[in-house]
Amino acid sequence: ARHEPFPLTPIQEAYWIGRTGSFELGNTPAFNYSEAVLEDCDHQRLESAWNSLVRRHDMLRMRIDADGMQYIAADATWIDVPFSDFSTLDADGRAQALEAVRAEMTGHGSAEAVWSDVRVTKCADDRFIVHLYLDMMVFDGASLHILYRELAALLEDPEARLPALEVTFRDYVLAEGQLSGSEAHERARSYWMDRIATLPPAPDLP
Repeated sequence: ARHEPFPLTPIQEAYWIGRTGSFELGNTPAFNYSEAVLEDCDHQRLESAWNSLVRRHDMLRMRIDADGMQYIAADATWIDVPFSDFSTLDADGRAQALEAVRAEMTGHGSAEAVWSDVRVTKCADDRFIVHLYLDMMVFDGASLHILYRELAALLEDPEARLPALEVTFRDYVLAEGQLSGSEAHERARSYWMDRIATLPPAPDLP
């Protein structure tokens, strides 16, 4: 049942609703944008490495259906990684071109379900920038580190053997759901309900 729909987690639901215009501060996705500056970059190797990760990690192929359920697309279609050469531009032109790339990549609106976007720009013969847009609908802090580490490993060695994946995010979400109402769940809930009265208050911010 790997490709069958499964529920969004509470934080995913919050992100999904927050990227709509339903709230005053909504209409924007929660995302991580980063840049890696390299002295050399084999564009074809990077594109191949990224597609290997898309095939490897189910959540890089996640979609959301009309009922608000997530599912994993079975078909990992090849993803092109755009390459731009700004090395012939003067300093001002190069800066403006880079800002245009950044603005486009970080401007994914509520109508777009873009979970990842990878691009490469050449700024000089010995300066390349790898741009990474990663939506928090499919990432968290720990998984970002995993992605960066595995991408670096595949760039260094396209034949690198990565650790076997034995559990999917779908497995985790469904297993967590089965804990609801269990003895362990009720014990934990009772503990925190008893703690509410003694928890420190929220910070008194202006």
